[in-house]
Amino acid sequence: MRFFLVLVFFVLVLAGLQAYQKTQQGHNVPADTQNTQIKKDLQQPEWNTTQQGTINLSRVRYDSEGLSIAGLVCAPRKLKDNTPLIMLEHGGFDTSTDPKRCAEYARLGYVIAQSAYRGQGGSEGKVEACQGEVQDSLALKQVVQERLKTRGVVHIGVSLGGCIALKAAAQQKDVKGVAILVTPMDFAQQIRILRATRPDALDRWYQIFGGTPEDAPEQYEKRQPLKEAALVDAPVLNLVAAQDPLIPYKQLCDLLVVRRKADRTVKVVHLARNGSASPPVQERYICEGEGKPALQLPAFRQEDVFVTYYNLYHTSTPHMWKTVQNFVFAVAPRP
Repeated sequence: MRFFLVLVFFVLVLAGLQAYQKTQQGHNVPADTQNTQIKKDLQQPEWNTTQQGTINLSRVRYDSEGLSIAGLVCAPRKLKDNTPLIMLEHGGFDTSTDPKRCAEYARLGYVIAQSAYRGQGGSEGKVEACQGEVQDSLALKQVVQERLKTRGVVHIGVSLGGCIALKAAAQQKDVKGVAILVTPMDFAQQIRILRATRPDALDRWYQIFGGTPEDAPEQYEKRQPLKEAALVDAPVLNLVAAQDPLIPYKQLCDLLVVRRKADRTVKVVHLARNGSASPPVQERYICEGEGKPALQLPAFRQEDVFVTYYNLYHTSTPHMWKTVQNFVFAVAPRP
């Protein structure tokens, strides 16, 4: 009798163990599915938001081509539906995002986003100089649009950021305008200038571009934004420093030709350094076939506006930023 009870006990234990194993098999997730889920979770944007008066300032981590990229987003706390998005594209190879400019536009009623870009500001990857950074900008735009439900976008680019702005805008259909400040169109020309003025900076450029313009001309060619500039279906505001030591003035003329060949109306304006009207016009700053420039800013509509500031070097000024602001108000009105 005792032997029979022991036997029954072991049979019941064995049956329960088999039933448990079958149940677990029904709930197990294949390894490849687990890995996919983990990867998907890692790609979800991370938002760290703080309140600053009437605005929210958010530090964002997001995915761009498998890289974790840092970004900054500012928005009004009382955000209205269909608010336009401003993408601020910074210049340089070691530049941080700009919380002050971010907050400024948010207080004006816009959503503004800035990518630190790959290789900068704590982001993964390496600096690519107007290549992968374009995708970083587009990826952040998508993240912001999905979360904050913005409508339409204006790209504002400073120096190298202007190249990113033009290339990003060329790939989108909801662009309201592009504003670029002291922006290069030909990096090989910049190298030739740096050889004479900043030889100490050349090694970093050669490292990023993969060689000299003579050794790797294709690397410099593919970074030029002129081809993409022809595809931008929105007004372009181009603010140029006449005495820029890094960007030959001819590059403004090159962009002017490209935009006019793309059937865009381009209004040309010459201003004094401080933005005052009617400076003495200098013939050397008139592009071939340009005609007589205007001496004051026009009302911003759907035409391109190219502005040359006399006696100004590779920098931006308060008047430039005020002009950009008025341009944004005109092409992307707040709801």
